[in-house]
Amino acid sequence: MAMPPSSSSADDAFLRARCATTKNATTCYKALLPFASSFNGSQVRISFAATAVAFGQLRSFLAELRRLQAAGGTGTGSPGDQALAGCVMAIVDGGEGEEEALSCLHRLEFPGSNKERASAFFWARQQLSSAGSCTEGCIRNFVEAGNPTFSSNVGKKVVAMATTIDQYVDIALYLVVGIKL
Repeated sequence: MAMPPSSSSADDAFLRARCATTKNATTCYKALLPFASSFNGSQVRISFAATAVAFGQLRSFLAELRRLQAAGGTGTGSPGDQALAGCVMAIVDGGEGEEEALSCLHRLEFPGSNKERASAFFWARQQLSSAGSCTEGCIRNFVEAGNPTFSSNVGKKVVAMATTIDQYVDIALYLVVGIKL
């Protein structure tokens, strides 16, 4: 497997500066460093990469949720299993915006009318916000299911994973919001 091209000091400085505008600069930097040489100082390109990473994390989370369901759910009975099923549905919904978000960000790479650019910017933000709401909804499902479910090993794992995914979505959202049209 080929190693990604190393980034220059300018690429690194740009990545650090943009990640500093997020709530979790360290996670941002580590997640996006492999792509740094492709940004060329572009706020759109770094936002595109962060969005792709966030939705990739969301897909991995969904696969793990489905694996947990297939393995017998939460082990806490109906409320827990309903919370897990609700979480799966929420994450499926959240992942549906990936193609549109990336397409909208891609359109921002090219000249267009102010109205077209504003629309693409709005929809990219909207899809990321929706994905974030879905991870938060997943957490809420487990909290509302009550202590046995929330405190179960599966509940703790799902909440921890959803919280991590939410960080990646937040990073992407912060970077998208920072795009100057």
